[in-house]
Amino acid sequence: GGLAAAAARSCPLGGGGSRAGGARGLRAKVRLGGVLARLGGDEFAVLITNLDASDDVRVITQRLLNALLTEPFNIQGNEIYASASMGIVFGGEHYKSCDDLLRDADTAMYRAKAAGRGTYEMFDPAMHASAMNRLTLETELRRAVERNEFVVYYQPIVELRSAKICGFEALVRWERPDGQMSMPGEFIGVAEETGLIVPMTYLVLRQACRQLAAWMDMLGEELYVSVNISSKLFTRPDFISPSACGLSAARWR
Repeated sequence: GGLAAAAARSCPLGGGGSRAGGARGLRAKVRLGGVLARLGGDEFAVLITNLDASDDVRVITQRLLNALLTEPFNIQGNEIYASASMGIVFGGEHYKSCDDLLRDADTAMYRAKAAGRGTYEMFDPAMHASAMNRLTLETELRRAVERNEFVVYYQPIVELRSAKICGFEALVRWERPDGQMSMPGEFIGVAEETGLIVPMTYLVLRQACRQLAAWMDMLGEELYVSVNISSKLFTRPDFISPSACGLSAARWR
């Protein structure tokens, strides 16, 4: 059997010379009788052969993590503490190439990274399926933004004293090409991580503002609409401009 562990470290290594020093320091810590390779940036792989029991793997992995977290690297006279996340995968005949082995180790590593630094995860096939589903969702979400497949529903906001509707809350749904309706919890997280939340929010704002203008013209009353805004938009200098939000196409036309 074999062990491939992809480790991501987070530390201010700076340029190539510092990274090379970090690699040498890591090699000094890994006295496991295995092969250490730097994959690029702050990612490394460790390959250890003749391992059969998963308990042995856990012991070795924890020992390596402890060494990384508790013992500083000495790089160019500076002591640098590193944190790491590790993904573990067992080799076997079902792997046809090293790329596939590293791919699965990488998948497990990112699962560990999401759980918090200084942790490790053992790969299982469900992780690969999850990663593929995530990739498919991201692709479909990009197309949804291009095609404006989002539908806005409106929850009335009622003033208690007069029992009159004074505004609305805009609620977005994703109407897929096959007719299925996806709730925000199924896609907002991916939209946030990929940055697609920005164009998606503008699409919702434009729809909500146009609808609000139509209702105000029809009823002759002042109303308002509440739209959930991602924090990513507050860093954009054009966020509050009427043209960016679609207001010029709605009330200010």
